[in-house]
Amino acid sequence: MKKFRLSQPILANELIPHRIKTEFDQKNSQMKLFISDKNLEKFRCDLVEDDYPMDYPDTISVLEIVLENPINSFNQKIEIFSTIQSENLIFGYFEYKVLKPMGIKLTEILCYTL
Repeated sequence: MKKFRLSQPILANELIPHRIKTEFDQKNSQMKLFISDKNLEKFRCDLVEDDYPMDYPDTISVLEIVLENPINSFNQKIEIFSTIQSENLIFGYFEYKVLKPMGIKLTEILCYTL
């Protein structure tokens, strides 16, 4: 699992204008972002400079993010999180289609033990 820091904290509410359905677990420590596979397919085609398909899937993919500090409401700031999906297309979509237009960059946090 890789840990990341946002260049500036965001509110969970700031994801709503991007049409991303967001859910939290009961402890408010895990956030799930539901992203349309249609949007992911368009993103993939743009990356590899491929033509868009004629038909798009009507399914949803889920990006699971574990928050460093659980939140109590959608108005609390999120700054540090971890995920096991950092190598997946959905994480790239989150980083480049959601965070980057908001002016937010991700930095991976490396932890070493002696």
